[in-house]
Amino acid sequence: MFSDKVIFSIYYGEGNVIYGPNGLDSSEFNCTVRGIIRPHERTFESLCNWLMRGLRIDQETHTVSVQCVINRTTHALIWELMPLASNEDWLTYLQNVSYWQWPLVLLSVCTRIL
Repeated sequence: MFSDKVIFSIYYGEGNVIYGPNGLDSSEFNCTVRGIIRPHERTFESLCNWLMRGLRIDQETHTVSVQCVINRTTHALIWELMPLASNEDWLTYLQNVSYWQWPLVLLSVCTRIL
């Protein structure tokens, strides 16, 4: 399915989700490219912790939500965001990435804890 280290594009920071003719346009967000070691062996919680460390988010004062880029159609490339919230979501996303050859793209949104 995947090699040990898999390269993801990770969008983060302040920005608006915009949809154009091909669906999602994430150009308003910052982007970094990072490798995740054995992503299929990680839990969703592990992924969130990895993102928080990598993006230098203070876990005492902030939380992070994660969305992935998917394509629900078989006849056109129209990209959209789907929230990830569990191990099942994460593993299903990785299986679909492999099957459908989707790009490895995550959007991480940081929220201050009240």
